[in-house]
Amino acid sequence: MSILFKGLIAALALCYPFAIYFGLQHFSVRYVAIGLFILLALRLFMMRSILVTHAKSILLPSIVGVLMSAFVIISGGEAHLTLMPVAINAGFFIAFSVSLLKPPCIIEVLARLQEPDLPEAGVKYTQKVTVAWCVFFIVLGSLSLYTHFLGDLKVWTLFNGFIAYVMIGAFGGIEWLIRQKVKASHLASDLALSKGDVRSP
Repeated sequence: MSILFKGLIAALALCYPFAIYFGLQHFSVRYVAIGLFILLALRLFMMRSILVTHAKSILLPSIVGVLMSAFVIISGGEAHLTLMPVAINAGFFIAFSVSLLKPPCIIEVLARLQEPDLPEAGVKYTQKVTVAWCVFFIVLGSLSLYTHFLGDLKVWTLFNGFIAYVMIGAFGGIEWLIRQKVKASHLASDLALSKGDVRSP
């Protein structure tokens, strides 16, 4: 598969709430679900080679999306279609939670891709970040569930197709800033420690 095609599939998979909204204006629920099933299955197929050797559990949300699409194809229920973001957030929550019970946690695995020799302090920090993401997915999933029960497809699309991603980006950005501060603090501490060792007789 070309890089352009992979990028297109990834972008479309991220924009699936808009695909649902516009699809339902012109097609039946089952046709929309079939399109989503194909799209998410392709996305899952492309992700497997990248992540399966590093963090298998992170594939769970994509698997949930594929299974949810298959369920909607069978049931033909529009209400089930708008529950997809809730199911995907639940998949993320389960994946992150399970990784805490069976270390290494997902954030540690991802951190080691950039920093293989992650220190013990870094491992503990990644565990805290994983817990924070678990809480975040509960909040995001709850808000997605609220938009489902509102029954307004425009509000549902706006939240799940735009606001949710802004929240994810903001949360990730805040975590990145905190991480830089934690790194700087540990570097300063290590530097002070090494100076002390040099001065000691």
